[in-house]
Amino acid sequence: MAAGAAGEFRFKGFFVFSDDKGEKTRMPITKFDLSEDFNAGWKGCVKLAKVDAGSNGNAYMSSLMTAGIVPGKSAEVEIIFEGQGEAAESAQSGLLLRRWSVMVGAMEPVKSNEDNVVACAIDVVDPVSFLSSRPVWGAYRGCSVADMVGGALSMAAGGDGKPTRWPTLSGFPTVSITPRYRDSLQWLDYGIAAGQTLGDWLAEVSALLAFRIELWGQADGEVVVTLSDGPAAGAAIPAYLAGWVPEQGRTPIALTGIFAKPRQPIRAVVLDDVTQGAYRQVGEGSIAAVVAASGVGVDEVSDRIMGDAYGRMAEEIVLTGQSEQPAVQVGRIIDLTREVWGKVSWQVVGVKHELSGTSYANAMTLYDAEYPWCPPSPPVHPDIIVPGAVDGAASAHTPVKRDRLGRIPVRLAFQQAVEAGAERVGGATDPGGADDDPGGAGDDPGDDDIKLATEFADTEHWEAEAAALEIGEFADPFPGRSDASLDGVEMEERSRLLERRNDAQRYRQWRRRTQPLGEDRDLDGSITLRDALVEESLEAALASEEQRDLLEQWHDAQLGGTLDADFPDLSDEDKALLADYDRLFGPDAAYDGDIDVRQAARDADAAGQKWPARLMLPVVNPMAGGLHGFVPAHRQGDACRVVMHNPFSAEVMGFQYRDDRPINRTIEAATTGLVVEHDTGHSWSGLVFRPMEAMEDEQ
Repeated sequence: MAAGAAGEFRFKGFFVFSDDKGEKTRMPITKFDLSEDFNAGWKGCVKLAKVDAGSNGNAYMSSLMTAGIVPGKSAEVEIIFEGQGEAAESAQSGLLLRRWSVMVGAMEPVKSNEDNVVACAIDVVDPVSFLSSRPVWGAYRGCSVADMVGGALSMAAGGDGKPTRWPTLSGFPTVSITPRYRDSLQWLDYGIAAGQTLGDWLAEVSALLAFRIELWGQADGEVVVTLSDGPAAGAAIPAYLAGWVPEQGRTPIALTGIFAKPRQPIRAVVLDDVTQGAYRQVGEGSIAAVVAASGVGVDEVSDRIMGDAYGRMAEEIVLTGQSEQPAVQVGRIIDLTREVWGKVSWQVVGVKHELSGTSYANAMTLYDAEYPWCPPSPPVHPDIIVPGAVDGAASAHTPVKRDRLGRIPVRLAFQQAVEAGAERVGGATDPGGADDDPGGAGDDPGDDDIKLATEFADTEHWEAEAAALEIGEFADPFPGRSDASLDGVEMEERSRLLERRNDAQRYRQWRRRTQPLGEDRDLDGSITLRDALVEESLEAALASEEQRDLLEQWHDAQLGGTLDADFPDLSDEDKALLADYDRLFGPDAAYDGDIDVRQAARDADAAGQKWPARLMLPVVNPMAGGLHGFVPAHRQGDACRVVMHNPFSAEVMGFQYRDDRPINRTIEAATTGLVVEHDTGHSWSGLVFRPMEAMEDEQ
């Protein structure tokens, strides 16, 4: 339909950027093509043009760069409603329909089809995709997947890489990470990025853990990166199939294709997890994969199997269609009035937006909304070998023992060391310092924040409102329609959602400024998941030095089987307190049947080693029962080689000696040879001990 025809909506596109003084400039867009997909964000090309008979494309591009449009700089792409048909502008003209925060990529002058017009094509991409080709080197311990993703983004942008949901990305739009996944992903033993590009690492992590990545552009320019393993939860768009009788308030969608795939069988996997003891088969039937991980458990592996199965079920029926509705967005639901293959609800998994002049159209890809989509299991890749060092003692050469599972603490060589006098960063809710909290979380609240604290006192309600905002539930229900075209009920609905959208945005800004780090209720010096499980009675007992000593004595006696004999007068209240203490602080807490207790215990255990991360890794010996040389324990600073099978599974495969290793003083004056390997007497290898003084004299 030609622009200006009766009944057709007219739109305008704008490219918004800041000059050197920070002032925003909005330039009209002649044309743009922009695609967005699950696990891929958005990318495309914007064309700017102007009438200038005395200029050429090169000069025009230079003028744009001088104005502030430079590769690597952030900007925004907007679509606004202009009007309908040939009617004059309405009260609704200028209504913002969509905004994409982007990074400027390549720029080049292009030829225009019109005389005396100069043009420039600008590649644009979301901030996550802009960083996707950069390698990331880092490790995380005892934190959520969302914290790991935020840290990886920080690394790719040149930051410190600390685990956080609010990474500081200098020169980029504001980015935050929102988790919408199962509880078992709130705490993972560790995660490693060993030189993969950010894009490859995110793709592997999301596929292994069976969740998808959605990017949601906010009206204030923020990009919310949502990690989700549930069904698409974006606001539904009422629609009808083009060619049928039009229905008021519904968007016409023209189907352009239907594709079907065969269903894949659900197969079993083998769990290779040192914390689970023997290898375990999860599921029935033939083996589809070996899941190598640490501390995940059978239930989590089952969730991954079903997550992958649901993802493939979602792809069995694929619809493609076209519409002129700019509100169509990845993660939203299309609700049809008629069934297609027995379904009326379809999730948007990909959209290509096109704007030319004042005409807009899109092409979309739809999956069955019943099943949550996630990327398919990644192909097995070769192991990655990285350098590391034993890091479990305060001074060099001090012996570091293995734990009961044969693991030792290792710091990977590309992780920064703890500087002298500095402390390790611990705590599940510790954002890692001011640099990780662009909103100033933890600062003293001002008068305005105190007033807002009263308004936002119902945290559960406002968290739900913030979540709804992030997935687009408050988007304009009648995009492109003027106020005058709405009846009373429709206008009331538009106003209601606008008010909720504004209030939710204010809450999110207030939360970021004032969110506390948490309360150390278990008094272990760190903010961890365990603090939330400590009851008031146990907190009071831990706060009393005398009562805490008693608890530890009772606990030791219980482990030794002498509790009743040593403390015959314990009351029922004391025994209940001891049970609470043992549940959270006992040796079996990390293996408790309650997932909350299990995660809390592991989080508290890892609190002092979260940043820089020290990973507890098993050692692969060259033979069953083999020892680490003749030394009874590993020593602080021993260099080692770590083989990484995937971001959540690594092992120590060997050690190196890069310096003289001091030994016990009782034999340091001796010169002794110890043969450790020989054949028929013609060759041998061994170790020779010589006094340090003799070696220094020879030098």
